[in-house]
Amino acid sequence: VRLDICHFFGRTLGFLDDFSRIGCSVITALNAFLSEHGLDVLSKIDHLSPLVYKLATSTWKRSRHKGFRIALAEFIEIEGNLRVLGRPQRLTEDLFDLIANDLASLDHDTFIKDIYKAAQYRRMSAIIFFDCLKLTSTTRHPKGEYSTKPSPKRSRTSNWHEILWHNAMMNPSNWGPSMCLLLHKYREDIPLKALLLWLAESQKRLCEVDTSLTSAGSDFALLWFMRMVNQLALAFQRLPGDECTSDGKISGAVACESWGLIWDTLAKWIIDCQGSADLREEAVLILCNILLMGWVDCGLSD
Repeated sequence: VRLDICHFFGRTLGFLDDFSRIGCSVITALNAFLSEHGLDVLSKIDHLSPLVYKLATSTWKRSRHKGFRIALAEFIEIEGNLRVLGRPQRLTEDLFDLIANDLASLDHDTFIKDIYKAAQYRRMSAIIFFDCLKLTSTTRHPKGEYSTKPSPKRSRTSNWHEILWHNAMMNPSNWGPSMCLLLHKYREDIPLKALLLWLAESQKRLCEVDTSLTSAGSDFALLWFMRMVNQLALAFQRLPGDECTSDGKISGAVACESWGLIWDTLAKWIIDCQGSADLREEAVLILCNILLMGWVDCGLSD
């Protein structure tokens, strides 16, 4: 019976081009079926997934139906959890482009803002970000707008952890929720090279707090930046002070030095801060986590 149901969904998705109520109903039903019986029909996932992803990539920008978009996000999450070998690189990059375009329009598009509030969308974006980290490199340009077909003149090989953190630093209020979920859910599996780079970039950005992030109207951006640093501190609990990264060039001592600088910057900022109570509270949480992880001497907390 399960295989017959898979055949039904395959035939239906083969001619489905609706991205409103009908499309929402079909994808929602497929999600319910895979949630219950996905492990029993793994052999059919590779047949169903391309049909759904073809529909998703062709209608993503045109669709203004909230239920349909959330159903697609939920399918990407379910299918990602069922896949053993992961998605093809091109598909992962295309999905990242769609999410990046959504986040770029988040401030002025009420539909995207409404969609981003859904937990399914944020979980889906965190999964895609993590899948990107598993890719070795990309030809996506690390700055500016992302497109499905980037210009060859502007493209260069980049590391995904650079692209992700660059976008998060450029717009923490939009990228922050998904990045925090990425760090929280996948902290044990994120490469140490990526964590160390993110730590170095965060330490540099904290030095600019007084001149950039705390400018008028940017408290919300600073709050999400603080939350990302807080999740980053928790992710470093698996790195002892004397452990080295795989290439042997950056050791735990460098991480210890960076966290010490962050501690000094935040401690001074808390004393002088005129920001909101939420900002000060988040900064205190970061200091507590840095202390609990053992990255600073307990004597500094006096």
